[in-house]
Amino acid sequence: MKKLILFACLALALAMGTATAQAASTDAERFFIQPEVGLYGTSSNDVSTIFTYGLSAGVFVADGLAVGGELLGYYMSMSPRDYRLDARYDAANGFGFNGLVRYYPFTAEQASMYIGTGLGGLFTDERINYDGYYSTMTVPVDLGVTIDITDQFSLDVGGRYQRIGFTRHGLDAYGGNLGLNIVF
Repeated sequence: MKKLILFACLALALAMGTATAQAASTDAERFFIQPEVGLYGTSSNDVSTIFTYGLSAGVFVADGLAVGGELLGYYMSMSPRDYRLDARYDAANGFGFNGLVRYYPFTAEQASMYIGTGLGGLFTDERINYDGYYSTMTVPVDLGVTIDITDQFSLDVGGRYQRIGFTRHGLDAYGGNLGLNIVF
């Protein structure tokens, strides 16, 4: 887990440095927004599924390199259990944010592939694991494709691993996102 956090931080720092250096040399910076939804399964006994919805935005700072962020709403389906005398709820709601870096190593006329990572946070109205926390850090790792519909619109389909929390109370979420990428 420490290696994953270190990798995400190094990739973010490298991309920010590269973005700053290359932003001045890039003639046409393209800005994008993307409404998106996601669905995840988890490795936790307490949380079975996670549904996300929200908006991401970013800017291409160089050919094949985009930096941005996302704001997401979360709905977590949890297993109701009684621990001691503390009853568990069957769902948790929350909101989160991630700073993202995406690199597009392969591009074709109608599609492109990306890899990405980031760092963010999640805030929920219930503890997502028993004795867990109401707020925690998140690290997403993405692998996906964008398929062009027109010059301005593309369909974004991505797989995502997301670590939520960095203690024994954290969980691993596996799933994906579907979004409509709008480029300006």
